[in-house]
Amino acid sequence: MSLIIILLLSLLFIPYAQSYAMKVTDESIRSQAGDQSVFRYATDLIPIQSKLDQALSIEQEILQTWKETFTYEINTTSITRDCTTANAVDNTVIPLRITSPGLYCVTDIIIPVAPFGFIISIETDNVVLDLNENFIQSTGAGTAIVCNNRSNIIIRGGTIRGNVNNLTGGNGISITNGRNILLQNLTIANCSHGIFISNITEGVLQNCALYGNTTGLNLSSGQFFLLLSCVASRNGQGFVFNNCANIFLQQCFANNNGAQGFLSILSRTFQFITCTANGNNQGFVMDRTLKDSFAACTSVDNRTQGFDLNADSLSMTAINAKGNNVGFNIRGTNTVLFQCLAESNVNAGFQLNTTSKFNLLRDNTAMENGIGYNNLGTSNKFYSNFAENNTTNYVNVPNTFSSPTVLSPINFTANIEN
Repeated sequence: MSLIIILLLSLLFIPYAQSYAMKVTDESIRSQAGDQSVFRYATDLIPIQSKLDQALSIEQEILQTWKETFTYEINTTSITRDCTTANAVDNTVIPLRITSPGLYCVTDIIIPVAPFGFIISIETDNVVLDLNENFIQSTGAGTAIVCNNRSNIIIRGGTIRGNVNNLTGGNGISITNGRNILLQNLTIANCSHGIFISNITEGVLQNCALYGNTTGLNLSSGQFFLLLSCVASRNGQGFVFNNCANIFLQQCFANNNGAQGFLSILSRTFQFITCTANGNNQGFVMDRTLKDSFAACTSVDNRTQGFDLNADSLSMTAINAKGNNVGFNIRGTNTVLFQCLAESNVNAGFQLNTTSKFNLLRDNTAMENGIGYNNLGTSNKFYSNFAENNTTNYVNVPNTFSSPTVLSPINFTANIEN
C-alpha cells in the first residue's frame, strides 16, 4: 500500500498540469478531441466552447482511468530502503538472475572483470532493485540491467555507465513486454540506449539523467507514461517516442543533443508541460502525430527548428521559440497556436509550409525574426497576431494592418505590425 500511495501522489502532477493548461487557454484551444471541420469552413471566429468542453471531459476520463488502474502490487516489506535486510548485489554474484520477488540492493561499485550479456536480469514480478547510490560499469555489447515480460518493477538510485569509447555496445536499462514500472533517480551515460523500453503499459520515469548515449531514452509502443524532471544531454538523440500514446512530460529538458531533443513518431495524445529544448539540432519534432498539446514550453538556440510540427490536431499555448533557425515549422493540419512567442529566429518565426492547411494562429507575437509569419500553406487562419521588428513581418497573411492610431476602428481579428 505504501508504494501505491507514493505513486498516486506523484500522479497529482497531472491534474495540476491540466489545471494550468486550462488557465492559459481559450475557446479556440485544445479542441483536438472533436470534429476539426470548424477550422475548415469557418469564415470568421466561431465559438467552439462545446468542443473544448468535450476535449477536456475526454482527457479527464482518460486520466481518471489511468489513476485507478495505475497500481503496484509489490509487497510492502520490499519497499524499505534498509539494505541491511535486503538481498545484496555485488561483484561476487554477477551476472545475477533475480528469480524471487523482493528488495535487492547493490552494496558496492560493480565493474565486471569480463564482458557479459547482462549484469543483472530481472526474471520475476514484484522486484525493487535499489542501486543504493552505487555505480555499475557495463562492458562490451551487454546491457547492464535487463527485464523482459515482467510487471511491478522499480529500479532506482544510482549510476550506470557504458564503455566511453564504444557507444555501439549495450543499453543501460532494457525493459520489454510488461506493465507498471518505476525508474527513479538514475544517471545513465555512454550507452547505446540509456533507457530502452518497449511494449510497456503504465510507467513513471522521475529524475532520470541521460548523458552521452547514442539515444537517451527510446520508448517504443508504450502507453500511459509519466516523465517528471528528466534530462537528456549530449546524446545523439534525446527523448525518442515511437508508436506511443498517452504520454505526459513535465519539466523535462533536452540539451545539446546531436539530432532531436524530443522526437515523437506515429504517436498520439502527448502532453508537454514546462519542457525545454536547448542547443539541439532540432528542439521538438512531432512526426505524424495526433492530438498532442503543449503548454509553457521553450525551445531555444536549436540549429534548425525549435518546433517541427508534422501533426494533426495539435494545440500549443504560451510557447516560446527563440534563437533557432525557424521557430515554429508547421507542416500538418488543424493545429492551434495561441499566445506563443517567436523571437530572434534566423529564417522565420512562424512558418507554415506548403503541406500545412486548416491551422489557426491567434494572439501570437513574432519579434526580430527574418520573417515573422510565412504562410506557404492553404486555408490557414490568422487572427489578432502581432509582428514587430522582423525583416519582413508577414508573407501571404491576410487581414494585416499597421498599428492603429487612437482614432482607428477597433478590429479584434486583424493581424498587426509595427
